[in-house]
Order: sequence, then C-alpha cells, then structure tokens
Amino acid sequence: MINIGLIGLGTVGTGVFKTLRNCPDVRIKKIAVSNVTKQRNIENFDYSLLTTDPYEIANDKDIDIVVEVIGGITPAKDIIKTAIKNKKHIVTANKELLAKCGAEIFELETKMKSAVVIDNKKINTSKVGIGCRVFVTNVKTNAEFEYKIVGDTD
Repeated sequence: MINIGLIGLGTVGTGVFKTLRNCPDVRIKKIAVSNVTKQRNIENFDYSLLTTDPYEIANDKDIDIVVEVIGGITPAKDIIKTAIKNKKHIVTANKELLAKCGAEIFELETKMKSAVVIDNKKINTSKVGIGCRVFVTNVKTNAEFEYKIVGDTD
C-alpha cells in the first residue's frame, strides 16, 4: 500500500483526490487544507482526513508520497524541503517554485538520496479518468513515466 499526503484540495487537489482514491494499493492518508470546515464537492468525503497543518503530512513516517498542489513559494518550499528531509517522494505542479527554487530543492534531494521530485505538468485533472494514460516527467532527469488509471471513479 502506498500512503499519500495531499497538500491542497482546490480544483487540482480535488481532481487528484478523485483520481487516486479508488486506485488499488493507494491510500490517501491525510489532506492539508486551510479550512477544514469548508464543504467539499466530493461524494462520500471523509472529513477526518483533513488537517490545517501541512507539516503533519511532511513529518508523518507512514506517508510515502507528498503531493503539493497549493502553489506559490511560501509555504510550499519549506513543506517540500521538510518532506524530502523525511525521505518522502514529492509530486508537485508548482511551476513558480521549481523555476525559482528548483536548484535548491534538487540539491537537497541529491544530498538526502531518498526523494524524487517529479512534476505532473502533463496531467489535466479535468480530463483524467478510467483508462487514461498519465505521463509524469522527472524535471531533474527529464525521464518520463507512463501510468494508466484503473479502477472505479466518481
């Protein structure tokens, strides 16, 4: 089982959540949001997954992958660096962060020898569904990985 921590549950985060929640061998363990009482447009949503503290995810020893979809530099950079120091893999769609702080993040990644920072720039969550192929590119090596979405969805 792969445990995922999701940082952000806006438009992109909701799409990621809906895509991953029914994937076999994937468990979304925790989701960091700014407002835990906000109503979510997600059928049968488990509000107990929510936290306002993204470091709860970055520091959770049971979470394998941190998906950051909040954007901007602050606090995303520090959350990602904390997660890398805790040997987590990172998936981010944060172009500004990678453009301005990518070298620093990749240096830490290399030093820790444990995390892979990948960019989901080719994922359009409004078009992702069962049977879709999803391409993920490692922005450090330009290696491209292909995944096929299987299982039930909303």
